[in-house]
Amino acid sequence: MNIETAKRLYEYRKANGYSQEELAAKIGVSRQAISKWERSESSPDTENLIALAKLYGVTLDTLLMGEAEPSAAPKEPEKAEADAQEKEEPQEQPAESGEQNASQNGAAAHGAPVTYYPAAESGRGKLSKKAKITIAAITGVAVFIIAASLIGFNIYDEISEERAERLHNSAGVTASSGQSSASQDGGAQSGGAEAAYTADPSAVKKLSIDWGAGSVDIRYYDGDVISFDDGIDPASSDALVYRLQGGELDIDFCRRDGIRSDEKSLVVNIPNGVSLAELDIEAGSGSITVNGITATKLDAVTASGAITAAGSFSEIDIETQSGRADISTTAQQIRKIDAEVSSGSAVIRLPQSISGFYAEYEARSGKVRTDFDARETVSGSHGILSYGDSSTQIDAEVLSGDLLITHN
Repeated sequence: MNIETAKRLYEYRKANGYSQEELAAKIGVSRQAISKWERSESSPDTENLIALAKLYGVTLDTLLMGEAEPSAAPKEPEKAEADAQEKEEPQEQPAESGEQNASQNGAAAHGAPVTYYPAAESGRGKLSKKAKITIAAITGVAVFIIAASLIGFNIYDEISEERAERLHNSAGVTASSGQSSASQDGGAQSGGAEAAYTADPSAVKKLSIDWGAGSVDIRYYDGDVISFDDGIDPASSDALVYRLQGGELDIDFCRRDGIRSDEKSLVVNIPNGVSLAELDIEAGSGSITVNGITATKLDAVTASGAITAAGSFSEIDIETQSGRADISTTAQQIRKIDAEVSSGSAVIRLPQSISGFYAEYEARSGKVRTDFDARETVSGSHGILSYGDSSTQIDAEVLSGDLLITHN
């Protein structure tokens, strides 16, 4: 999605007074999805675009390409009035050539629509075709440079505003300016309670991490607070963005210029014995490692990066594009596993003692394999793997990647 469309989505949300969480709840997506749309990192599908247009009281064309400034949706939008406004055209005001300018200036002063007529071409002073091409090229380059500069400033302003909004809603997190457990290569070390950010574990039920490039290490440690650090002074505009609200601690990769290619390392320390209701991880080209964490649900998404997660997870949802995911769970009661693999690879490691699973998959040019002694039924690209009492439900879609269901 181009940056102009992303900017319009951001402006429509702001014009209608929604936070990213509120808008996400309205249309049934995650807050991270809204954030990615507005940063031009991904595009909403057709269903979500329709939902947004309906919510804002505009057409899809207006939402994506309209020239009008985004405004709040009317409380009771009238379709007839909207259609009339869209079809309204300026009425021509014919004028004699000698009186044209005067009539136009008078009409403009009273706010009346005016149609401007081109002046008659003079036979003298015509530019050659080569000169016209040269002028057009110079003008085009100038316009491009100006537009790029304006877009860059707008992105910076939007990131700064989002950052301020997050920090404003982050009561419960302590950020120590000037304090960071940075390593020599600019990444974060284990840090513990000495890390730049700390949070009360009793206030955190869900941990969400959206990381662009670099590494993320989530682990247990012998401490009494949740600590996290990306090796950058919290006072810097290059530091990570965080928010603790409604029991969710949200940590996002951030760079001042909006470019996510610069790598940063994040370390998250969780006190021993603390269990999470949900661990939600999204990685761009980053590498994420989860070491022995207990969470009721693990939601892991990677584009071209790698996610290695080991712990006790009763519900697993993984998605890889060209990346790699290796998920290992020790939970004896596993309710459900969802896996979507494009051109990447995914490995799901289950306890050897699991009572059974029922895996239903769609594999086009990809492969689904298992080391368990499961019964397999295949019909075209559709297949079923049945093992034991079939108590764990597994749904998988594999395009050109590879999915392996194996044991620890």
